[in-house]
Amino acid sequence: KMALEDQVRPNASTKNHTSDLHNLRAACPTVNEYHGDKYYGSTNTSTTMFPNVTSEINGKHAFEGDFRGDVARIMFYMYTRYDGLELTDNIESGSTTSMGKLSLFIEWNQLDPVDDFEIQRNERIYCYQGNRNPFIDYPNLVNNLFN
Repeated sequence: KMALEDQVRPNASTKNHTSDLHNLRAACPTVNEYHGDKYYGSTNTSTTMFPNVTSEINGKHAFEGDFRGDVARIMFYMYTRYDGLELTDNIESGSTTSMGKLSLFIEWNQLDPVDDFEIQRNERIYCYQGNRNPFIDYPNLVNNLFN
């Protein structure tokens, strides 16, 4: 077992989409397990997951609220920050690089505007990681880049 002080934290040369704090958000284990590798969608199906609380997920969900916009802005950030990730309306079955439907995320960005929680989260990540999610700071950026 490696001692805590010997563990290496990601740095500028080793950081990637799996270690970026903007890609992480709180989720209870039941919902995280349900999401698995499903695409985000408007409903829960065998291939999609709706990010808001739903009775279709067995078990208790610890977080309540509208998370569609939060998810969309995370996806926009990841797409623009890391090469090889895709946002498209032509999702191919089994794609390992597509994160979801672009048109749906654009819609979610409008339906669930940036809130105080996202602003605070963005600031805390900036203090720790040194970069911000511009789609939280400038919500209209979505329209400029994707419409």
